[in-house]
Amino acid sequence: MNTLENKVIIIAGRAGGIGSATALLLAMRGAIVIIASRQIDPKDPLMEEIRVFSPRSSSFRGDLSRPGTWQELIGYVGKQYKAIHGLVNCIGTLNTRNLENLFGSEIESAISANLLSVIYGVQASLPTMRRQKQGTIITIGSIGGIVPMPFASLYCATKHAIRGFSLSLSEELKGTGVHASLLSLGPALTKMLETEAHNEQCVIAFINKPLQPSRVAESIVSLFQRPRREMILPPVTGALSILCHIAPDFFGICYRILRQVGRIRLRSFRRDNSIPSQLLNWENYNVRIS
Repeated sequence: MNTLENKVIIIAGRAGGIGSATALLLAMRGAIVIIASRQIDPKDPLMEEIRVFSPRSSSFRGDLSRPGTWQELIGYVGKQYKAIHGLVNCIGTLNTRNLENLFGSEIESAISANLLSVIYGVQASLPTMRRQKQGTIITIGSIGGIVPMPFASLYCATKHAIRGFSLSLSEELKGTGVHASLLSLGPALTKMLETEAHNEQCVIAFINKPLQPSRVAESIVSLFQRPRREMILPPVTGALSILCHIAPDFFGICYRILRQVGRIRLRSFRRDNSIPSQLLNWENYNVRIS
């Protein structure tokens, strides 16, 4: 897209900060934004701010881990706007409890939120985009979809699946006018990172300085303007991640060092964000971003 003016873009998920920042920036660039989430309504303060820049923008409330909800959403957008130019998948969940302590329902919930919601959304959006012979699908992935994330194995598994899905889809759509891009992120300053900060084992998430949601939003806008198969932020960490992906044993060696660095930065993050010391090692946190 050379311009975002009057382009109809669905933002799936907004509670974690990245979705909100992206929706607002797209609106400021002239796009018509539809925020779809379980946690939004027309009187949401975010919607009021968005409509200052994009009066035709709207919201849709529903559980996006259900295929029926997506059909309703695409039907609503088709009726109201007659087109879908973009889809941004920002939905996700993270549970920091050890895998052996998770209930089956929690495992199913994570897979539904992190993987199935994305697949259902793409499946529902593609027919319209193919008919238009244009469209851009951007999915928020994770560096945890490239390298292991010890003590976040379930989350890591879903992000590996998302990466395979998005990269495969990118090849499938060549020549159709529809593009699929994956934005693989290191740690970002969101509710999810705050959740990880409560668990002493989640040190790998604190190796780098967290990305600001506004920085991620700018990258999403750039992917709409110039689609790529995959963008990795921060770039330096991305290069190291690809190397570790190619040579898994190398990651094992690096992790011994990274674990120590991450532990120091985790404690600094807790101190800077006033996380009470009595919560250290409390392994009972779960956050859903949708």
